[in-house]
Amino acid sequence: MAHRSGPSGPPPAINAAVEALSGCEGKSVILFATCGGGQAKNTLSFLTEALAAKGVRVRGEFVFDKNEVENPPAKIDVLIAAVKSVGGSEIKAAV
Repeated sequence: MAHRSGPSGPPPAINAAVEALSGCEGKSVILFATCGGGQAKNTLSFLTEALAAKGVRVRGEFVFDKNEVENPPAKIDVLIAAVKSVGGSEIKAAV
């Protein structure tokens, strides 16, 4: 799951998307968020809690600030490896 975070948590559209999830019990996800500052960590905490309530296992969290998105560091390679390790070929095709 990915999104741009706000200062107090996920934007309403992301909250609605998580709320609408069904049939996801036992699935694993890697979360990542982009932000202009340091607020994304709060967003990931909110999302982790909401997804856990749906039975989803969060297997990793990544935050990318503006500079990291514009000039991708090795951290993006770590994100890609994490996604591949969780989902196999299905997620690999979506990356």
